[in-house]
Amino acid sequence: MTISMAPWPALRIAVLFALGIWAGTIVDLSFWAAFIGMLCLLISTLLYELYANHAVKKQRTKSGGHLLYICLLFSIGIFWITAHESRPAPQYLDLGKSDHEFELHGTVTESTLTQSGNPRITLEVDSLSFQGYPTWRKPFKVEAFSSDSSDIEQLAFGRDVTVKAELNRVDQPRNPHQFNYRRFLEQRGIFLVANISEIPQSVPVADRFSWIYWQSETRKVLSGLFSGDRKTLAKAVILGDRSGLERDRQTAFSRAGLAHLMAVSGMHVGFLMAPIWFLVPLFWRFRFGGQAAFLFCMMILTAYAGVTGFAVSVVRASVMAVLLMYARCFQKQSDGLNLLGAAALIMLIINPAYLFDVGFQLSFGAVLIILTTLPASRQILPVNWRYTKSAKVYQFVMVSVLVQTGLYPILAHYFNEFSLIGPLSNTIAVPFVQGMFTLTMVNMGLAVFSPGWAAVLNTPSDAVLSGLDRWVEYITRQDFSWIEAGIPGMWFFLLWGVGIAVFASVHKPALR
Repeated sequence: MTISMAPWPALRIAVLFALGIWAGTIVDLSFWAAFIGMLCLLISTLLYELYANHAVKKQRTKSGGHLLYICLLFSIGIFWITAHESRPAPQYLDLGKSDHEFELHGTVTESTLTQSGNPRITLEVDSLSFQGYPTWRKPFKVEAFSSDSSDIEQLAFGRDVTVKAELNRVDQPRNPHQFNYRRFLEQRGIFLVANISEIPQSVPVADRFSWIYWQSETRKVLSGLFSGDRKTLAKAVILGDRSGLERDRQTAFSRAGLAHLMAVSGMHVGFLMAPIWFLVPLFWRFRFGGQAAFLFCMMILTAYAGVTGFAVSVVRASVMAVLLMYARCFQKQSDGLNLLGAAALIMLIINPAYLFDVGFQLSFGAVLIILTTLPASRQILPVNWRYTKSAKVYQFVMVSVLVQTGLYPILAHYFNEFSLIGPLSNTIAVPFVQGMFTLTMVNMGLAVFSPGWAAVLNTPSDAVLSGLDRWVEYITRQDFSWIEAGIPGMWFFLLWGVGIAVFASVHKPALR
């Protein structure tokens, strides 16, 4: 018996495409070698299909066609990452070879603190000038650092600034297993770093047609609904903005297994769309109700993705939500695995480097684990208990257990820590966070008209974050809450993946 992925064509294509991208980073091929290889496979596949239509032994030709199809998708992935990495170096790269100090004008799109407490920003440069050189007006991004902690306010998120700085390239890592910071920046479209010496001008962004403006305004409104240090936590949990959180606080949430609350992802999009999901049938009463409902969902998802900065996890969740809402609004059938594959494929076509982003890996890995292993965990239950209310509580807990366990290699590889208390923390915290998220979203709309009343009505949300903070502080003091972790080698990922696949196939005789 053969195992067919026919029910999930998008997932099948996405997996083969992703494997090709991964292989393309290992095999050093030129652009033309990758292109010619892909073209030869494409022509071979088309010719084989023509032959297969007239062949007598259909089974043999069918198997050959499958093999060519797999190789073709694999080669397309290799070509796509090769083409992405073969792009000519940006012209502004030569600016980093100069010892001159330039004057950069741009917008702060990200602002965090270094370990020493000094500001580190991502600056969207719109123009650059230097005496004796023509003004550069093509936009580009730089990672900029200041050695003066008093510059934090002037280099805050959402400010138009003028800075004087030297531009440099990040050196390649010298050790084989050292973190490649240069590649990390280039995956984000950043090829230069700047050392700021002076800030002649810094003003808030005033362009209402800019996402940065609305991101900044949303953060201001959100801050007005919470008190004390809950302001920074609220921005992290609702908008994914962790710039104001101390590193120790972020580490504590990670050890408590609740770091995902501060990385806006599918859970947050689910919180946002849950009420709308149940309102969609009301639109079906009207002639163009499906179109209106879908347009409304698109506007909500786009607005939320925009104010959260279009993070990888939000884009993935939004793409899946759009596809799911399309099926809901127009009463079409949908499959979670196929939607996940479609979302992954769209994002990898846009930028194949997403495959190596830890946010992408955690986001897609978590959803894939839930969709494949949760049904198997349900089948373990006795039949007479499987559909009771207590079984639903069991499944809710199992979601956290399965995700935490399934993502162990990734968490250990990137963070060298693993939370043992995570399933319990999520079981307790997530229902409260969902209520807090929904109430805060409603009060943010009210705050536009009456900030005072909105802050009063948002008191329960403030209390939830206060309790969450205390729980994290308490639980991370316990020795049993987390452990230092690591993996013996990259082969461990494959072994762990096989284990997950075996568990996921328990309830399917054909797979088993």
